[in-house]
Amino acid sequence: MNICRQCQKQFDDNVLFCPSCGNKLEKQNVQVVNNIICQKCGNALTSADKFCPKCGEKTPAFYQTPMVNNMNTNVVNNNQPIQPVNQPYQQNMNTNFNVNNSNNSADGILNKIKNEYFCFEGRINRKFYITRSLIIAVVVMVLYFIIYAATTDIFGIMSDFGMMLTLIVQLVGTVAGISLNIRRFHDFNKSGWWILIFMVPFVNLYFSIKLLCIRGDVGANNYGADPF
Repeated sequence: MNICRQCQKQFDDNVLFCPSCGNKLEKQNVQVVNNIICQKCGNALTSADKFCPKCGEKTPAFYQTPMVNNMNTNVVNNNQPIQPVNQPYQQNMNTNFNVNNSNNSADGILNKIKNEYFCFEGRINRKFYITRSLIIAVVVMVLYFIIYAATTDIFGIMSDFGMMLTLIVQLVGTVAGISLNIRRFHDFNKSGWWILIFMVPFVNLYFSIKLLCIRGDVGANNYGADPF
């Protein structure tokens, strides 16, 4: 009986090359046990057969021989020790997995910031409005302090670069605040253009208290589901 080490197929002794891959067949030293036959087709089996060569049925050897984990070991030849897989390959797989996880985490954080502070659609409730407004105020104040400490000379004069960074922080904080106010007006089923009402003295105070203290529409409105 000849065997192809690559395809793991058995052939008769007169077949010298594998019809599937073209590799040269090797002589398999097995003993035919006459009392082992396939229960399905009655074909005579060898002690090494795990499947019937004729019909593919599982043989008793299949249940007696432990299966080797092909992911962790490579079987080279009969009567030779099993060699572990290349360790650098496993390390590369782990490294790539960690890099992908890091990228996914970074993308998730950026999407969370975008959806919470720079989105102009949908509705938000009072709790979300108050907490996110406080976070924006704290972050802007901390950045102002850092920029002032890093770009101010001994005479207390801020450099042009520091002033530019301050304007950028102020612009980003303003856009985030506008986003929160627009979505808070949406909660009352009002257009985001109502934010311009804050330009009117005294009236802006009323709407500021309203956005902070009064619940929006109960149930869904033109701008989405109830966020309460």
